Formats: sequence, structure tokens, C-alpha cells
Amino acid sequence: MAATTVLAFAGGCLLVACTGEAAVQADPSENGSPSATPPSNPGGEPTTDTGNDPTTSSAPLINPVDYWEENPDKAPPHLAGAELLVNEKLTGPASLTLPEETSNSGTLILSLTCAEPARYRVQLIDENAVPGAYTGADDCSGGAVVSYETPPIEKTAVPTELTTDIPAGIEYFVTVYGVPR
Repeated sequence: MAATTVLAFAGGCLLVACTGEAAVQADPSENGSPSATPPSNPGGEPTTDTGNDPTTSSAPLINPVDYWEENPDKAPPHLAGAELLVNEKLTGPASLTLPEETSNSGTLILSLTCAEPARYRVQLIDENAVPGAYTGADDCSGGAVVSYETPPIEKTAVPTELTTDIPAGIEYFVTVYGVPR
């Protein structure tokens, strides 16, 4: 199964590659405590392209940027006008410094895709090392590109780092777009 996941998603995906279980998001009112409830903010629902069969056990690694450029009708609603902040092909657990332009974002669109089944977690961390929104699932593979738009970002808690927890040896794309305030 090769799919896509984005930060916090109700359906078992995270940042660009996942399946259909429930993911978790930090509730800002609880200082990063997880909540199994999908976000209620407008645009916070994940978007999934089901053009490929997500039951396929082996699929190519999908780059969300390329996929959405080739299939704009399947891109998240707020992608038009959003700024590409991160699009990295990685292997295993990682920590990425988000660019300074992240501070101009009102929300972030996150996606994670991998070509083989793997449990994963993606976490945003602010400049004070306070964990923020996160998501994860038991499988980040499949044939769909899934994304999640974070709740509104407070100017006092702008994410500066993104961490991925995924098994060593698993290749994946992690993609982040900033939606202007």
C-alpha cells in the first residue's frame, strides 16, 4: 500500500501516504495532549485521492508536489496560493528545521508518503521546543495522496521544526505547504 499522509488526519494517514485508521492531533487547549477527534476547523478535514487502489501492497513512492501539479483537481482546497516550504525525500526517522517563511503561514498543509507499509508519526515543534500538532498511523503506504491542514497557527507558537518517527530504512516524502494568513 502506498499513500500519502499529512499532519493529523482522521483516517489513519499522515503527511502523504497512509491508510484509513484514525490519526491523532494535538489539541492546543491541552498543551499538546492527543485527541482522537478530527479537527473541527474549516478546511481541517483530510483530502484523499482514491484514484489508485489503496489495497495494493506495493506501489511507487509518490512525490506529492509532482502529483498535485499533474492532478490539480485532486489537490487540497487551499493549495492554490500556498507556499511550498518542505519537500524532502528521506529515509528513517528525521528532524527538519522549517524555513523562516513558516511564520507567514496561517495554517500548514502536511503530507507524508511512503512506498512500503510502515508505522509513522509526524510532529510539529515550536521555537520553545513545545510539541504541537501531530499525526500518525499504522501504515503510510497505499495508492492515495492524503493531506491534512493544521488548525490556525498562533503567531506566538509558530512551528520551527518537524520530526518524523518512521522505521529505519523506510523511504518517504514529507511535504509541507504554508497557507498565508
